[in-house]
Amino acid sequence: DKANKEKNKRIEDKFNVKATKILNEITDIKARPIIWKNRAYAISVAGKLVCLDMEKDGEENWHLEIAGVHQPWLAGDVLYVLTLNSELIAINAEKGNILWINELEKFNDPVEKKEPIFWNGPIMAGSRLFLTNSNGKIFSFNIQTGELFGKIDLNTKFGTLSPIVLNDILYVQTLDGYLIAFSDLSEKK
Repeated sequence: DKANKEKNKRIEDKFNVKATKILNEITDIKARPIIWKNRAYAISVAGKLVCLDMEKDGEENWHLEIAGVHQPWLAGDVLYVLTLNSELIAINAEKGNILWINELEKFNDPVEKKEPIFWNGPIMAGSRLFLTNSNGKIFSFNIQTGELFGKIDLNTKFGTLSPIVLNDILYVQTLDGYLIAFSDLSEKK
């Protein structure tokens, strides 16, 4: 154990790496972190969303008790997060205060709480946020309010991959291997 500590210290010194205590406190990170300007945002399955100041050796700016497995989406000063509790949340990226929450469907049978619905995203295209779910539906949301803008039912199943956007085209992959592209991301319903 002492030999490992000395080896780690030599590596830290050689490459000027500074470990942060906060990253050791965040366990089970499945989503890629976001690094923007002097901040890093990370979310864990264990229930911690954190904003770190990279200019202050990873000092914590703020944290919220939110669990997730998908990479948040940062747009301007707003961080959009899909939680494991089936919520789409907008957060002030600088201060960490919640701007709005949209509670999503959790079960196909909400009375018996059977057949859970799994969500993927968020991703922004145009001026809307998009999510897909395990029922083969694509949902778009107003970025200012979180209200549902529209939805498309493709009568297929999506896996666990989040949609992607390239050149204002939204791409989603189905469980049976099809890649579907949506190019009309206008403000029409």
